[in-house]
Amino acid sequence: MRRPRSNAIREFILTKIGAHPSDISALVVEEFGISRQAASRHVHHFVESGVIGITGMRRCVKYELKELESKRYEFSLKDPLEEDLVWANYVRPLIASHAGPNAYDILNYGFTEIFNNALDHSEGSTVKIETIIYANKIELRINPDNA
Repeated sequence: MRRPRSNAIREFILTKIGAHPSDISALVVEEFGISRQAASRHVHHFVESGVIGITGMRRCVKYELKELESKRYEFSLKDPLEEDLVWANYVRPLIASHAGPNAYDILNYGFTEIFNNALDHSEGSTVKIETIIYANKIELRINPDNA
């Protein structure tokens, strides 16, 4: 079991890495008052576990959250579609084990409302959905082609 401080440091890294891909260790040092080596150990824990990707070398290193899982689908708007069935059959199975109850409810509501808007108001012929799971977030993307 990790100590509460380690948990806080690791949550901080996951939250801030998108905005600080090249200086995350320095930011951790500044925020938590730990050594550069200790901060690097926390970052490299995520690299070794596959949660964070790394590009570049030495002073040009950049980190980014890696997709842990993702699915992409495209639907014809000419077919009869119902947002709740698309949610239940395509999105929910991927996110069910990754989202807590509150996040699940928010994702369900947001997805079905936005997907319904795409069905009702798109002038295109298709709508694409993407569900992307990261260590600390879930992204749902709904893109009608709007021809």
